[in-house]
Amino acid sequence: MVQLKTEPCCWKLVKWVNGVPRLIGLIAAHVDDFVIAGNEEDPDWLSVVNRFYQSYRWSPWEVVDYNHCGVVLKEGHREVIMDQAKYCAQIDEIKYESRDEESLATKEEVAQLRAAMGALQWRAYSTASQLMMQLSMLQSSVNKATVKTLKLANKLGREAYHGRFLHMKVTDLDGIPPEDVCFVAWSDAAVGNRPDFGSTGGHLVCATTPGMLRGEHAPVTPVSWRSARLKRVARSSLAAETQAASEAEEELMLVRLQWKEMLGYSVDLQDPGKEIQTVPGALVTDAKSLYDVLRKDDLNSAAGGLSEKYSALELLSLSERVREGKTVIRWVNSDAQVADALTKPAKPGALHQLLQTGRWRLTYDPNFTRAKRLKQQP
Repeated sequence: MVQLKTEPCCWKLVKWVNGVPRLIGLIAAHVDDFVIAGNEEDPDWLSVVNRFYQSYRWSPWEVVDYNHCGVVLKEGHREVIMDQAKYCAQIDEIKYESRDEESLATKEEVAQLRAAMGALQWRAYSTASQLMMQLSMLQSSVNKATVKTLKLANKLGREAYHGRFLHMKVTDLDGIPPEDVCFVAWSDAAVGNRPDFGSTGGHLVCATTPGMLRGEHAPVTPVSWRSARLKRVARSSLAAETQAASEAEEELMLVRLQWKEMLGYSVDLQDPGKEIQTVPGALVTDAKSLYDVLRKDDLNSAAGGLSEKYSALELLSLSERVREGKTVIRWVNSDAQVADALTKPAKPGALHQLLQTGRWRLTYDPNFTRAKRLKQQP
């Protein structure tokens, strides 16, 4: 077993066949638990698992269906279902005295609020990206919590309960070879929408098939998502979108690099841009101005004209990384922006559809028509 450079808590067993690595199995550690996956028809892998089993005392050793930190994993024919329905039913509601919404919460109420936020955070981080935006906003209000904050927290708890049967599915992506898997990151931002006038950035990274980049209705498996306050105050939507896209590209880079290493290849952490070129990736935005800049050939002219120099520097860095990693840049309208629900309150839309169906299509619009204009068309 060889320890991964990109994830020290994961080890891989690889065999080389005709000069090409073939992943046989993985063992990953999380706190005091281990997740084991591999080819059960390979004798070397069975030997590794058997020796690993005999080396420790297990309580218990679970297979096929098991509970991992409140997430029930169910192994199917071509998918693994991550179910937190029972966990959501156990999240306690905050109890408080009815009074003016602007009244400050008591210490006891704040303690309940923190407990509720912790429980909801585990659901959102593990299997429910659709809860991330509301959770992020509430976490920004904990230190100055009011009765209104408590009500919003209970509302989010009820939403988590009612949506408890929306599971996360890890599919085999229509059975394509692991070497053909590609990754797509949707990035979005909302400028000045937080209580302290900060901006919110969000992204969703999914594993998918090459058909996604050809405009096909392709299978997707979410692997990483985030909704949080952007580090710098943004003075414009382009500044916010640039920060959000930069964070999304960094996460996309790490996922692609880690996938390459999991496939059995050795990776050079000093040159990630070169390493990820063999793992196709795409960055999707609904900000036309950002898309135009990232598509320009001259990096200096692309960002040099911006009045916000911090944003200009970040945009130059992002443009350079996109080119080094051969990352594809795509534009979509706001209705097709999966990450939109990670930055602003919204009714169930693109993100919910992706999670429910497990499939998505990146549609290219040569006219770059905005969503509002599309709705106005007969």
